Amino acid sequence: MAEKQQYTIYKTKFELSPATPEEQGFCFSHEKSAVDEACIGHLRGDFGDTGTAFYHSWWPHNQQLVTPTFKRELEDVMTGLRQNGLLKDRKTMLARSMRFRTAIIPTEGSNTMAFRIETPEHLFYLRCIPNKGEYNFYCYGYNKTMLMEVLRQQKKLPRIAWAELDSSHEVVAICYGESGYHKWEPEGCIAMTPTEIVDDLNQKAGVSKAQASAMKAGSLFGWHCPAADPQNYDELGRPTYHKKEAVRQQEVR
Repeated sequence: MAEKQQYTIYKTKFELSPATPEEQGFCFSHEKSAVDEACIGHLRGDFGDTGTAFYHSWWPHNQQLVTPTFKRELEDVMTGLRQNGLLKDRKTMLARSMRFRTAIIPTEGSNTMAFRIETPEHLFYLRCIPNKGEYNFYCYGYNKTMLMEVLRQQKKLPRIAWAELDSSHEVVAICYGESGYHKWEPEGCIAMTPTEIVDDLNQKAGVSKAQASAMKAGSLFGWHCPAADPQNYDELGRPTYHKKEAVRQQEVR
């Protein structure tokens, strides 16, 4: 089964995927922190004794962030997951969540999993606990722009970096949080190769090779993947995350 699922409910398109280890904490409350400032609120619920009921309550964090768009996207996400997803009932949650082994939260036991849901303007983090007698889910809603800035600061990434396209060898500018790139017209660099230009621009901006590699990966594959974290590169910008992921997968098994 694919690690990502696409939904379209009414006018809202969203994608569900396992939360990365760094994101799993967003499925919990963080009082008096930068993360909590980006959190709009969370839903807590369970499927009752029968396993098919749907009891839930809303816990606000920052009421000023509740907008008509947020209400619509939250409602559509819940509708999609209730119709044919993780929140259909307890049996379905257990069966489907077990297919996402990388979603397991190691500190919470083998049955507790964390998922990331991205809509056009918000991020939702869903914690699933398919056990009778417990709350079965917590869904935290975040302002996407605010949370992305928190993540940028946590990962120590710059707002902008430069890269060389592998295909055309063009020099481009990459902005954190954006997919793709911006064309860059270097001036006064006629005698320099694209690689030299990129290294010069990043060095002047205080961007390390590890940060530059992470920025390039984020613009290509998404800002929540392991490749978008400079900690997963050595000082020359070469990836080390494959080795780390292999170790983690072995621990999960």
